[in-house]
Amino acid sequence: MGSDTQETETTQTKRREGMMIKIESPKGTLGFAIEPNISAEEVREIASSMPKKKKRGKGGKSGSRFAVVDLVPTAEMMTAIRILEEGGHKLVAYRDHHADPRRPVEMRNRGKLRMKIKSAAVIETREKAPSAAGLVEPRLWKNKDVNVVLFHGDADGFFGFLRGCGIGYPEMIADAEILDGARRGRWLSETGKLVMSAENLIPPHYTDPEGYAREKTRVYQQITDDLNRYGELGIDFRVKIYVASNRADEIAVEIAEQAILSPGSKIALADFRPTLRAGEKPSISTWKQAMRERQRSRSMLLCNIGIGHLGEQVYVELPREWRGRFDLRELLPDGVAGRLPNRVQVPLGPKWEAFAANWYALLKAEAPYLLMED
Repeated sequence: MGSDTQETETTQTKRREGMMIKIESPKGTLGFAIEPNISAEEVREIASSMPKKKKRGKGGKSGSRFAVVDLVPTAEMMTAIRILEEGGHKLVAYRDHHADPRRPVEMRNRGKLRMKIKSAAVIETREKAPSAAGLVEPRLWKNKDVNVVLFHGDADGFFGFLRGCGIGYPEMIADAEILDGARRGRWLSETGKLVMSAENLIPPHYTDPEGYAREKTRVYQQITDDLNRYGELGIDFRVKIYVASNRADEIAVEIAEQAILSPGSKIALADFRPTLRAGEKPSISTWKQAMRERQRSRSMLLCNIGIGHLGEQVYVELPREWRGRFDLRELLPDGVAGRLPNRVQVPLGPKWEAFAANWYALLKAEAPYLLMED
């Protein structure tokens, strides 16, 4: 019985470690890509992988000095910090751009972090700081003797980790702002396009958590190593990205052709779930373009059913010509919050049905002529 238990625990530990997204910087800093709703169990797994140093002139070991980048100070994040500090690790820097006066719990946590680490807690609004990466000073980790960084597992958080390591390329902060949705009407650099494609298209969907974590770790590690070595992505990695991009374009067009267009409600709805469950990913930009071509002159709300960290969601986006005219956040049902006026995500089911009803009522009251277009 004891042998079976030990084997099961060992297998589970290996499986969980395989689901971590851990990056080793050539500069000596470890990075962990996480989500702001991280569980206590996941935090303890990360803590077990964080290095400890021998204390000078004393017995025992001291924990890591860690920083946090691009992670909303949620209740879960505050718990994560507490767990790490109880394990002997020390928070020395926090950089984020999600401060929102409409979220009192997070604003209180912002105040607690400022009291805890003073000016090392830089938590701004998205309006003041279009990217979290831009709040990270170059080589910050070396200057603050940071050896572990927890960062949000998207381009902005990843770029913040790299910038703090002293790794990057000239357009990296501008690209972070574009990729995080804060800068419209600007173009990604060539490297930024490749990073976006690599991050979005090479790993399988996270309905396969082990495969997703494994491939995303490889992608982030390859980007880190290439930028450190060459200042750009290497040719072999570029070829891999181009192959994945071509396949993603093909899938996106297929999904657009099967989408349901509802001129009477001005909603265009596509279902990504079968594709994602099959382990493939469509190109979102190609899908949007194909959807616009299908709609011709009829503008509609672009919606797709996907699978997110919070379950099945409908991802909604206003077409360009309606931006500044409608605020999607005002249509969200109780219990659903949004950060951007042009893009929201709504849980599939009753919440989505309520949102769609609110959308139709808005058009009927303020723009009935749109409902009359064919």
